[in-house]
Amino acid sequence: MTEPGVPDERPSDLAGGARALVALAGGVSIAAVLFMALSRLAFPFDIEWLEGAHVDAVERILQGQPLYAAPSLAFIPFGYTPLYFHVSALVGLVAGPTHLALRLVSFASTLGCFGLIWLHVWRETRSGVAALAAAGLFAATFELTGGWFDLARVDMLFVLLVVATLHLLRHHHSVPGWASAALLLTLAWLTKQTALIIAPWFVLGAMLWDWRRGLLFGALSTAGIAGSMIALERWSGGWASFYIFDVQGQHWRQLLIPSRLLTFWYSDLIGPLGIALVFSVLPFATNESPARRGPLRLMLFAVLGLIFAAWLSRAEEGGHRNNLLPAAAGIALLFGLGHHRVIELAQAVKPSMRPRLEGMIGVAALLQFAALTYNPAVHIPGPQERADGARLLAHLRETPGAVYVAGHGHLATRLGKPMTAHVEAIRGVLRATRPGVAESLQAEVDAALAQRRYSQIIATAGLGDFEDQIRATYADQAPHRGDDAVFWTLAGRDRRAEHLWLPR
Repeated sequence: MTEPGVPDERPSDLAGGARALVALAGGVSIAAVLFMALSRLAFPFDIEWLEGAHVDAVERILQGQPLYAAPSLAFIPFGYTPLYFHVSALVGLVAGPTHLALRLVSFASTLGCFGLIWLHVWRETRSGVAALAAAGLFAATFELTGGWFDLARVDMLFVLLVVATLHLLRHHHSVPGWASAALLLTLAWLTKQTALIIAPWFVLGAMLWDWRRGLLFGALSTAGIAGSMIALERWSGGWASFYIFDVQGQHWRQLLIPSRLLTFWYSDLIGPLGIALVFSVLPFATNESPARRGPLRLMLFAVLGLIFAAWLSRAEEGGHRNNLLPAAAGIALLFGLGHHRVIELAQAVKPSMRPRLEGMIGVAALLQFAALTYNPAVHIPGPQERADGARLLAHLRETPGAVYVAGHGHLATRLGKPMTAHVEAIRGVLRATRPGVAESLQAEVDAALAQRRYSQIIATAGLGDFEDQIRATYADQAPHRGDDAVFWTLAGRDRRAEHLWLPR
């Protein structure tokens, strides 16, 4: 006899084979991510073009300097909340201010996501196959979500904290459990402000399950987010709100791309994850016991919130595929629950039909994994990328004086040269609305170019709106144009150091 609601653990050969193949697909997907991460964690150059700038932020923290301060050509933080950088600085106490320190935080967060997704589904279903399918599906979205699982970026710590919040809400239905969930949601906000979009959906889902504890969760989350922002603002002398809301908020106020509001649904969601979405609706489309309806409402609104946040984030200018990560995690959770639920339903059909039906379920799940197949090798820096990075570093070492590497932070810093702000961070400040700030930075840029402060300016793909201004005092040598061997990034936007500007 099997427990009520638990699929027969002695399936036919066909059904058992289908389950084994689904589990194998999940395991292979996780193994592929582990292999790629371990192959590139210690790569000493940017895999994605903002990584070096984040290493510079961690170095400032280790030097005792504030993360948020008046913008200058020496340093401008990107518009993220600070937790990831401070956690990475703790690792940096041992590993140093390196790409490795930040990537270790992201990789550990990814492992935590796999573990929590597995645990969440297993606690709901007591099915190792469903749990491994869920964790494996999230791993399989590696390329779909930009190859971000181990990069020196804030996203994986953010996803871990969001998934942990949902896990506490679902599996620790108590005042201490939901108070702890509010703390985790506050920490998620302190990692990436996308939590502000997700939070109302989590609170609504919690209230539809238990309105009293849901109100408590909402009140504590609001207090935690507001209180932490007030503290950040005081500690930073008013600069935290400038970067977190003014600079980052311009993407929402000015730079939404309307076409992406539509293409998201078929290019990012239904196309690559359509089968998983079908599995995901099954827990909600079937009759459940009254005791299960509250948790299902929580899950429904939480995952809808994760998808909604991905939708809005992808629609902004610069909204890369990493913004799909929270939605991918939520869909993976529901995929595991739905896979288990449809196998439960298959137990109700005639025994003669059951193996064939379970085989069809397995084929559908395998087709979903197949839709996300990619070549791991293209995401691993090889000897050529390492040699190209070393060549660029050697060029900088031989160059006297200060240099400005527009699209790769930390290269100059690691050689003992002055730290310089990332060109994208400069653009963000120049578009900001706080009176006087953009004007002050523009005056510093003008003075630096007029005085030829930098012996060389190296740009990854031209300097766009700065180019005309630079031409007045610098000449573009473009020594690498057309050379495919020059230090391409492997994730995010394709960038390479191809323009060399020398003082006239």
